[in-house]
Amino acid sequence: MGQTLHPVVACGDLPYQDGWRPGSWDGFGSGFIDPAPWYFRTLESWKALFLLHGFSSLEIREPMHPATGQHASVILIAGIA
Repeated sequence: MGQTLHPVVACGDLPYQDGWRPGSWDGFGSGFIDPAPWYFRTLESWKALFLLHGFSSLEIREPMHPATGQHASVILIAGIA
């Protein structure tokens, strides 16, 4: 099982496609500097990655933020046959 930022929300103003994104510590204190880049994946890319590595089933859960109604995260639950 894995959990990550929901791609629809994490995409921001950038295109909805796989690729490296700049990191950010926005919202953290001044002690957080020099953020690392991170690799953005679409939901389809996440599914393909799990299946490529031998997981035979994949359940995707997309919890919503109760106040905003926006996707809060994506939870990927994989199984091996």
